[in-house]
Amino acid sequence: MTSQLIRRKTEEAEKITLSVIVERLSLLLFGRIAAKLVKGFELSRPIKEAAMEVFPVVYAAKLLFYTFTTFAIGFIIFIFVYILTPLDYIVKLLVLVFSIVTALLVFGIGLSYPYIKRGAREKSVESELPYFAAYMTLMAFGGAAPEKIIEKVAGLRVFKALREEAMRIIRDIKVFGMDPLTAIERNAYDHPSRTYRELMLGYTTTVRTGGDVLHYLEIKTSDIFRSYAEVLRSLADKIGLVVEAYIAIAIIGTLSFYIFFVVSGIIPAAGQPGMGGLAGILLYTFILMPTLTVLMIFIIDSSQPKTPIYHREPYAWLILSIPLSILVFILLLPLSGAVKIFLGAPLGLGDVINLIVVFSLSLITASLPPAYTFISISKKIRRLHHTLAEFMRDLAEVRKTGLSPEKSIIMLSSRDYGALTSIVRRIAGALSVGLSVETAIKRALRGYRDWFLLVNMRILIDAIDVGGGSPQMFDTLARYVSSLASFIDELRRRLRTYAFMPYFGSILISVSSVVTLIMLVQAVSGAELEGTGLATGLTAKDITLLLIATTVGSVFNSWLMGLIVGKVQSMMTAAGFIHATVLAIVTMLISIATLIFFGPQLPGIS
Repeated sequence: MTSQLIRRKTEEAEKITLSVIVERLSLLLFGRIAAKLVKGFELSRPIKEAAMEVFPVVYAAKLLFYTFTTFAIGFIIFIFVYILTPLDYIVKLLVLVFSIVTALLVFGIGLSYPYIKRGAREKSVESELPYFAAYMTLMAFGGAAPEKIIEKVAGLRVFKALREEAMRIIRDIKVFGMDPLTAIERNAYDHPSRTYRELMLGYTTTVRTGGDVLHYLEIKTSDIFRSYAEVLRSLADKIGLVVEAYIAIAIIGTLSFYIFFVVSGIIPAAGQPGMGGLAGILLYTFILMPTLTVLMIFIIDSSQPKTPIYHREPYAWLILSIPLSILVFILLLPLSGAVKIFLGAPLGLGDVINLIVVFSLSLITASLPPAYTFISISKKIRRLHHTLAEFMRDLAEVRKTGLSPEKSIIMLSSRDYGALTSIVRRIAGALSVGLSVETAIKRALRGYRDWFLLVNMRILIDAIDVGGGSPQMFDTLARYVSSLASFIDELRRRLRTYAFMPYFGSILISVSSVVTLIMLVQAVSGAELEGTGLATGLTAKDITLLLIATTVGSVFNSWLMGLIVGKVQSMMTAAGFIHATVLAIVTMLISIATLIFFGPQLPGIS
């Protein structure tokens, strides 16, 4: 144990020493240019607002050092390639261009990093801000001082972004000796979120001037809730535009590219069969479309409200199921006879159908375990938001009768709250044997990973422990929980209409891509037979390969669209595995039906 500790300390010391060496060398070489760079690009403000613990000139100097080092390495590679390799001059020039572009990319990323980090800080704080404002209001009901509230938030794991802000404030109080209000003001002045800044600065001003803190927090929290509702409404419209753009690209772009690639595969170039279209279809299907899908998921995710709790289990199962899906593909290929495509043997319509089935089953195998895991998780938290709001309202009404908070919860345990019933009854059982409210609720929530449930139950705990759980506090908490649940439901309801568009798009692509290929082949073959001078030189095997590329590509694109559906409908990518499985099955069946109906019309295909 001692040796491990010594080794860890040694590694940390080496890292610190290396960092110091890089900083000093960077300042020595690029110090003056870095100062001008900071002034020219105004880096001081974004670095401060991003809470980056670095001096702006040092950051700029290190950025210039890394950019120069990247270019130097690339230039050395270019010199090596230019002198010692017999490559064409165009290739050598591309190596030089690549080294320059890489250095510029490093510089651009480093220059934009403070802005990206500032935006992430603002986004994460504003996602938690309505809950934080509600928490502050309830703590003020109990008469908690500002320092007490910040200390409580700094110890709450249900918050993430605001917990970090609270820890920064506590650091200024404990380490630098600031008074709580000054520390809060310092944190708020340099914060990128205008809403957070106004809330905290108004709070400290009200406390300093002896104003009605509770009244201020109630009004400000109501304003934050209204702003939050407007943000969610505009968010639904923004995501809707993204989905519409994606579907337009996926449908119109896919059909256009497929037509272009199929034509280039059919029409000969320089007297040779033009099978370059096959490579284009494969490149578009398995490189461009997955990249576009990942980009769309990232855009949607960056727009949606963030929560500190993520469901990682479906992704862990995906990592395990991908090798299994590859194994299924390898085993089913020889069993179905579809392996002939890799052996160069003659191919028929039945071989195309077999390959579609094998490929679809491998995709389904990859997505079924994470889909089942997500279903198991969602069953536990389904409809919890509404039932939690109902429970809070009932708790406020029962508390008005004069019963203690503990007795009120025990009394409500006999009522039906749907998925929340088991939680309420476990809390009541623990309270009946004399456990504290915090211990009882923590035990009852063990295994639940819904952030809305956890954060509001945490607020309930502190409302009872700090403020005594007065009827007015419970009334306020019930109102806040009901409003937040309504906001989330409204967002999901508005987004649900966009979830059907990928289904329509995948079905359209699976039918139209096959029909387009068949019509083009028939048209070119007919022109060739009529003696127009157009000779394709295209064999039945070439046509079959193009058919395989388009149908398998349609299934794969539909599977990808399922991920978009889940992200839009449930605001979680993990939910997309359910829709991906369904869309893979639907597209497989539609592709097979289309091939059976139209396939025999292809020349030379049986």
